[in-house]
Amino acid sequence: MIARIFIFCLLLIVGCKSNQVSNLSAIKASRDEAVVIGKLMQFEDSPAEGANCGSEHCFGKIEIEKVQETGQDFTKNFEQEKPIYAYFTFGADGADSSTHNGLKYELVALKQNDKIIATLKLVGEMNSEKLYQVDLYRKLK
Repeated sequence: MIARIFIFCLLLIVGCKSNQVSNLSAIKASRDEAVVIGKLMQFEDSPAEGANCGSEHCFGKIEIEKVQETGQDFTKNFEQEKPIYAYFTFGADGADSSTHNGLKYELVALKQNDKIIATLKLVGEMNSEKLYQVDLYRKLK
């Protein structure tokens, strides 16, 4: 009887741990996006009035270390290890459904030199530099 209770508890613990891992949100590329691993080099001041993401830090430079996945309509327009100019849709100061209505993921606050995995898509140019949009990101350890 004690052995059965022990096995049941062990299975319950293992089941809960594996369930936690499977609940982590996977970042996937849509048609016009790439999923990249990079490092947030620095935050940038907002170049235009009205470019508000609901956070203090909306713009930054990201050094791309690796392209993990690309959507079928994404054209690789950047060089690895050359920082790109990025707009964080939900800001880089942390966001969730309480700060941005309808956001299904929790985005942690980022600091300079944090390594991240993120979705990128080319949205235009700003100050003669290509501008990429970051919708989702996750801080890597």
